[in-house]
Amino acid sequence: MNKKDKEINKFLATAFKNYKRTTLSKKIERMLGLYKRKKNVSKRYNQQSMERLFPFKSIPETNYPVKDYIIELERKILPYGTNVSSPKFIGHMTSALPNFTLDVAKLIASLNQNVVKLETAQSATFYERQAIAMLHELLYSNTKEFYEKHIHQTNSTLGIVCSGGTIANLTSLQCARNLLYPQIEKKGLYNESKGVVLCSELGHYSIKKSMGLLGIGSDSLITIPTDDQNKICIDTLKKTIHECQKKQLKIIALIGIAGTTECGSIDPLDALAEIAEIHNIYFHVDAAWGGSIKFSETYAYLLKGIEKADSITIDGHKQLYLPMGIGLVLFKDPKMAALIEKQSEYIIRKTSIDLGKRSIEGSRPAHSFYLQAGFKLLGKKMYARLIEKGIENTNNMADYLDTLDDFELLTFPETNIFLYRYIPETLGNIPKTKTVNKALNTFNKILQKKQMEAGNSFVSYTTVPLKKYDRDLIVGLRIVLASPLVNKTDLKLIIEEQRKLAKDICLYQIYQSIA
Repeated sequence: MNKKDKEINKFLATAFKNYKRTTLSKKIERMLGLYKRKKNVSKRYNQQSMERLFPFKSIPETNYPVKDYIIELERKILPYGTNVSSPKFIGHMTSALPNFTLDVAKLIASLNQNVVKLETAQSATFYERQAIAMLHELLYSNTKEFYEKHIHQTNSTLGIVCSGGTIANLTSLQCARNLLYPQIEKKGLYNESKGVVLCSELGHYSIKKSMGLLGIGSDSLITIPTDDQNKICIDTLKKTIHECQKKQLKIIALIGIAGTTECGSIDPLDALAEIAEIHNIYFHVDAAWGGSIKFSETYAYLLKGIEKADSITIDGHKQLYLPMGIGLVLFKDPKMAALIEKQSEYIIRKTSIDLGKRSIEGSRPAHSFYLQAGFKLLGKKMYARLIEKGIENTNNMADYLDTLDDFELLTFPETNIFLYRYIPETLGNIPKTKTVNKALNTFNKILQKKQMEAGNSFVSYTTVPLKKYDRDLIVGLRIVLASPLVNKTDLKLIIEEQRKLAKDICLYQIYQSIA
């Protein structure tokens, strides 16, 4: 054995031994401690400077010294990373995490369980089934006997853990499609009559992606306009169903949204459930954002009717305050997921309890450990308080903005998301015509970009049709208040920064470009 091989063998023998705190782990802990204490969102940046930091490089022939890897993290990654734990980061559905998640993440990575198969995740398989049953009870409220019967039954699936809401929505639509077209996975879609899916115009883009992946076609997604409260218009939905029936279109699914991404609004789920039952339509609720509201006795009424859904999407990495990479789809009927079951002789056999036989994803980590940790280390009361604090902060922020002459509240919050925009003084009392709204759209996009690049704070923006402006597409600055670290001072500082940045934007040039 030559000297080089000996060095490699020595390195491998050390690198793969039982875990112990190394120089790297100590340094990362120290860096994270400093990173989390920052109040700003990120270091000032622009795309060109970031590209220069990360030019093309080939894979190194030999391993870096640990100190060089640490230097790279310290100089290039952490300073420019987005500090989603900052109380001034209030523009996306990503928040600070409870401290225990870091330790649970280490546990998940160290055990490296693959929950596709019982043989690679013995206790984790049953631990996951238990966690799914806990969440199922929160949203569906079945009897103790129901859960005792189905929690570990081989052919029962109360839900499926996946990497996020996109896969959860895809899974639910796959079930809905297969229910309507039982032979589709064998014979393909081209032999079937036209099928459509109905959803609010504010439905998440993952629904359209799912339509394409499932062969239904994104053009077969019929979007229903929203009302002045940004909820699906029930009268229009009823007319659309009637039109589909006249055209002999098969309705694969009706989707209700519990917490729209744009403004947090919740569709009238009870009314949608009734319509779905009358017309025998599969009813799915995308509650990726709003499902956790069920923890709060004060606001649970907002989800009235969700328990009637055939399936529900909920994201752990949103308002369950868990790390990225965990979502779930829950099923009202524990046998529903049999519609998408697949087997293999070397793994996930028909009679097994393997979780992989009814999931789109195969190999995946035991992220249900996060769920269990959240349920047990926070509990219902703490989750309820997190939800309630977010909604209270949002209402207070919206009320404050509504008193300011240079800001316009575009949507009133139902949950903890709302839209507003900055109005330059020269446009304050001018009627908001299409041309004025177009100029304001450009102005607010520039304002949001300037604030993001400055790195002190962050709000996002989106574009929605608003009834108050005859359904003109309006750009709104978007606030998402889920983080428990946010306080009134932070929120006022964010608004003051927007005022200062707005002074440097030339409204005259914007008007000239539109003209």
